[in-house]
Amino acid sequence: MFTVTLVNLDPDARTAVAGGGPVQVGTLSPGELMTLLDTFVGVDSLENMKADPEIRVQTRRDRFIIRTGQNKLF
Repeated sequence: MFTVTLVNLDPDARTAVAGGGPVQVGTLSPGELMTLLDTFVGVDSLENMKADPEIRVQTRRDRFIIRTGQNKLF
């Protein structure tokens, strides 16, 4: 299970929102996280540059910050 927080994103991770701040999504299963990341990679490139969105994922031991650009995840 993964604890997920969206930063500068709508709750569905389809649209970047400048100044949106962090939104706790809660705990997601691996399949739900994959679906969220598949959606996130499609964020419009202009919105991405303006809002600088990210997804923060935490497991029991690790923390990850995931960003997107050019239809890739970083």
